[in-house]
Amino acid sequence: MEFTDSGLITPAVEEIRQLRTTRQPIGVWEPKTAPPQARPTVRATGNEAKGVPAEDRAAVMTALEQAVSSGRSRTEIRRWLNRAEEATHGGATAQENDVIRAAVDALLRLERAVGLPTPREPTFQERKALQKVERLLGDLALQQDRGVRTVTPRQHRQLTQAAEQASAWLTDIQRPRIQSWQKAPTESISVPRDPQPPKPARAMHIPPAASRSERFDAAGLADAVRDVLEHAARLGKTVPFASLCAQIKGLSGLTESDQMCVLQRVKPTSRPRSPIPQRPVLLAALITTDAGTMHPLYPRLADHAGHPLPQQADSVWTDTIKILQDRYCHR
Repeated sequence: MEFTDSGLITPAVEEIRQLRTTRQPIGVWEPKTAPPQARPTVRATGNEAKGVPAEDRAAVMTALEQAVSSGRSRTEIRRWLNRAEEATHGGATAQENDVIRAAVDALLRLERAVGLPTPREPTFQERKALQKVERLLGDLALQQDRGVRTVTPRQHRQLTQAAEQASAWLTDIQRPRIQSWQKAPTESISVPRDPQPPKPARAMHIPPAASRSERFDAAGLADAVRDVLEHAARLGKTVPFASLCAQIKGLSGLTESDQMCVLQRVKPTSRPRSPIPQRPVLLAALITTDAGTMHPLYPRLADHAGHPLPQQADSVWTDTIKILQDRYCHR
């Protein structure tokens, strides 16, 4: 630092002054040294990439190709694609480019949901089977609420067949319930597929009045009666009362009032799905005398149900049978 007539001079000021007054010929000035730059990457000519062993590189490409061909998830394909791009950063062969291009296309299809199979709709039979499963599970739940934890052979068979047909559409709630009822104990009540004709030697009559049974399973007997009557309706038939008593163990030994109590509990397993209101009908209308006429118990059951029969009861009873058979035959 020096103080002169022109002012205070420092080394920096002196350097600036010299640069301003000194002339340099063209082509002599040398710029400052440029910062070092990264060397350009050389494309791989073989199966080698810079810094990646050939064995690891081949393993990455193989894993990427398998992830695409086997339809792995987007996450797994993207992970192997990133590793493949890192391995081929210095250059890729034509075969490696094909694998990477196929992986990119597959990833785009998965992310855009292009080219994926559309989930199919259930068939008519599968929908019917699913509806049957729902109906049977509902009936069994009501039966369980009444304290009955057993299933009839017919219920077990129908539930198993319907569950097999609708297996692809069952919910996570339905599956354990079906398995539980399939493992439940089976009742010993025998319900034949076709109601047997009455024996000629047996006269058709209502059992005489006797002392009221001390204990009997009215709900269980009603379920058994319902199974027989619904099966007969599907076949377009009726059931004589004698044949009904022969098929349902314990029904014939009850008093008339107890038999009425059982028959009053007989309800259809499901109601017809129709937008048009339909007149109420009783399954007990299918119970006939030995001669095939209306049974004397039916008018009393109709009165108890709230729709008494008119004077011309035979024609109304015949229409009721036809309605029942039509409903069950078209299920």
